[in-house]
Amino acid sequence: MAEEESGTLKPPMSITYRRGKLEDLQCFRFSEDLGIAAESIEFNVVGMSHEFWIAVEDKTILAITVLGRATSNEFTVMYLRVANSRKGDGIGSSLIRTILDTYSSSEISVVPFAGTEQFYERLGFKRTACWEMRRKPTGVD
Repeated sequence: MAEEESGTLKPPMSITYRRGKLEDLQCFRFSEDLGIAAESIEFNVVGMSHEFWIAVEDKTILAITVLGRATSNEFTVMYLRVANSRKGDGIGSSLIRTILDTYSSSEISVVPFAGTEQFYERLGFKRTACWEMRRKPTGVD
């Protein structure tokens, strides 16, 4: 942590987890090691009517996930990326938990990349097919 001129440590910034808006792409900057450009999100996500969710700290996007809507009550996690410098800080799981809480009455699926299955299992996803994992709505077994 950087020290302020008074010699005391600065408290860590709080991270906000929420659905992204088109205006966010101009208001916030992407973490340098996130590997994403605003133009890509605008064209590939918003242009395709997908949702994007962000983790923001001090006007910097640290993580992003993209949700595709399969039906009115079903979503697919299409993409999750956390800045390399912040991996292991719980930002990705907090972002997914925010989505799960927001859409608690919806079924959410993901096709996990190799090595990410345990991450999704910890969030309540269960393998339903060779390449797919799902999390049923809250209260449904």
